[in-house]
Amino acid sequence: MFVGKYMELEKFMFRWVRVPEKRSDDLIEERILDASIKQFGQNNPGDSEGDEGDFLEFHVDLSEILHKFISTENQKFGGDLSINFPQGEKLNHNAWPG
Repeated sequence: MFVGKYMELEKFMFRWVRVPEKRSDDLIEERILDASIKQFGQNNPGDSEGDEGDFLEFHVDLSEILHKFISTENQKFGGDLSINFPQGEKLNHNAWPG
């Protein structure tokens, strides 16, 4: 129960980073990232402007290298919100089991 609830609440935290899929492939090819990291990335289509194409979303704790992909405005938080952040939803402060 604890782990399930923690993972559900993780969507509300600034602990995510989006990396263009092509860039993650380059980092793996250059041996900066381990190839196994791709299994942890969630595939997401590019934005409507299509400036970067498709991207992978990772938890920032997977690799220190991923920190350089955190958006400038969210650097102070240590990560971005997940693409799966429930839009229009707020964190229920009573949601944590206690």
